[in-house]
Amino acid sequence: MENLFFPSRCHAQQKVHSPQSHSAVLNLQTFSSEHFHDNRIFMKSYIVNACLILSIFAVNALGCFASDKDEAIKKDHLLYEGTWKVVALRVNGVAASELDARQISVVNGSDGTWILRVRDKEISRGTSVIDPTTMPKVIDFTPTDGSGKDNRSEGIYELTLNTRTLCFSPHGKARPTAFNSAVGSESILVVFERQ
Repeated sequence: MENLFFPSRCHAQQKVHSPQSHSAVLNLQTFSSEHFHDNRIFMKSYIVNACLILSIFAVNALGCFASDKDEAIKKDHLLYEGTWKVVALRVNGVAASELDARQISVVNGSDGTWILRVRDKEISRGTSVIDPTTMPKVIDFTPTDGSGKDNRSEGIYELTLNTRTLCFSPHGKARPTAFNSAVGSESILVVFERQ
């Protein structure tokens, strides 16, 4: 029995040379090349459309993310606003006495500005930039007047309605990653209560 997919040698050697068969082969080749060309055009337009749709989604997603981040910043700035009294202070692993700590206060504006006071005397003022969308939340603050002028410090913070915790490093040191101040770390850990 002859295999339809693998014809016998005798059958394979029989060639048909009729004009109709030659024309059919040419038509098939023409159809195949035109079909291939049409498919390539279709695929190109499909890919272009897919890229356009993806880029629109990406822009919208970035817009939503930026909007969410802006809202989070605004919310924390409003929560930050007010006068805060230091209730605990640890510098490079050494705790300040509660009496000394409570002599320090900070007045925060809703625009990121702040004024540092010791015994009600202004020591420094400046600006801060926060990002509450990270974990932990991050803050960079720069004195614009007074002690430490133009020396930006990097820190992390936690914030509730009436309490705030801030851990930061001196200018030029890496941002802390946890809320602690071990000996040798040079980190400063501060706990505030709203006045």
